Amino acid sequence: MWGLGQLLMGIFYAIVSIKYKSLLPLMYIFIFLEYFGGFLIGQYKGLATEGTPPGAIGAQILMPLSIMMLIWILNGSHESRRIRN
Repeated sequence: MWGLGQLLMGIFYAIVSIKYKSLLPLMYIFIFLEYFGGFLIGQYKGLATEGTPPGAIGAQILMPLSIMMLIWILNGSHESRRIRN
């Protein structure tokens, strides 16, 4: 089921990126929630591994990146409104 969830979210992200640019802030919120939720579950219910799983490294990069992109998108939309007015 995990792979199916990732596939569906990837399709959603691709559609938003290509066709529905006004939903980009929502996409970045979903990206953050997906990785933050995985982080919380990993902290609450640990997984015994021999090394660092590859997803853990991606989460450490994508959580702050998604917040930065959300802030950048929201600031950009305010500036474009000022220019139009």
